[in-house]
Amino acid sequence: MSKIRVDTVATQDDSTSVPTATLTALPARVTAVENGKAVKGANADITSLTGLTTALSIAQGGTGGNTADAARSALGVVGRNRIINGSCTFAQRGATAAFATATVGYGGPDRFYAANSGSAAGQFTQSTGSIVDGGVTKASIVQTVNTAIANTTSTNFWSGIAQYVEGVNCFDLVGSPVAVSFLFKTNVTGTFSVAVRDSTGAISYNTSFAAVSGVPVKVSINLPAVPLAAVIPQTTGIGMQVWVGAINTGTYQAPASNVWNTGNYITVPSSVNWGATIGNYISLTDLQLEAGTATPFERRIYQQELALCQRYYQTGTGVLNGYSTVGTGNDVWVPFGTRMRATPTLTYAQNAMVNCSAYDVRLAQVDGLVVHAVVIGTGGYIWQCTWTANAEL
Repeated sequence: MSKIRVDTVATQDDSTSVPTATLTALPARVTAVENGKAVKGANADITSLTGLTTALSIAQGGTGGNTADAARSALGVVGRNRIINGSCTFAQRGATAAFATATVGYGGPDRFYAANSGSAAGQFTQSTGSIVDGGVTKASIVQTVNTAIANTTSTNFWSGIAQYVEGVNCFDLVGSPVAVSFLFKTNVTGTFSVAVRDSTGAISYNTSFAAVSGVPVKVSINLPAVPLAAVIPQTTGIGMQVWVGAINTGTYQAPASNVWNTGNYITVPSSVNWGATIGNYISLTDLQLEAGTATPFERRIYQQELALCQRYYQTGTGVLNGYSTVGTGNDVWVPFGTRMRATPTLTYAQNAMVNCSAYDVRLAQVDGLVVHAVVIGTGGYIWQCTWTANAEL
């Protein structure tokens, strides 16, 4: 992405200023540049933040800046989208995970949380999929019913598709209008719930949207300002939560729709029980949470999105090999591709072993891990493993 830097520039003849209207129409402004230097004009041309915001948004390919966040994004200070892997591009854990009763966690595309809680019973899978949008096939996250949900009352619920946003990435949204948008597809015609919640779930905005079986729908929801009472700490813990398609008719059903509610709510009364029939599914992609009003989905560079995912979960290979004497302990430092959010939980699976024992993977810090093995006979040795490091919210 090109960046624009506005500086005062000395010229041979700066007696003529470029009108403010020319700045707003950024392409015309750019024509007053020769050999990398401004021909005429200086900072006096910038008369308002609105004009600068508009110019920067045009530079990004937008239609004009309607919020200060658009200007910050154009300058590279912060991205608009607070969701990570909203395009469902990465699935480091594998394509599918099953969620039976009392199962919570992550599976399928990175960063997407799911829960089959209480005595809701039944089972659904969370997996990778795709949605065709305007002739373009996009990766998506899919939840599919394997065994119908049995109990939606009281505290029994299915989460639908959810993501927890780290506090340091969204604390500034308190007091600001926000927007949620996504592309959705299902084989169930009906109304589906959306919830945006603070870190504790004690304050939630609850609303819904309609979908028709087999027809992709682009959903954009503009929310009023996040209440000042919302708990969204500037920490590496949970800051905000976004839930789409949750199922509950009891404790977690909001008393009112299209408002910020005080209470732990994830559904609204009108939402359909899509979990009632085996084979039903919901699918989503291009999930975005941003300040202000909804804008087109922000698609990040592939490697950048991967690095963001690896802050929470990553996997790799550790190898120990060499020549040593009996009983010697050997270690190798394996750096993470990205510094992790917190001290991760490590697991490993052995791939190969020659002349060693007492092997394991040992945590060092958020920057990497140590692969360890003990040689059982003087000579050459090899121990190889595949490891995972999990620092999810």
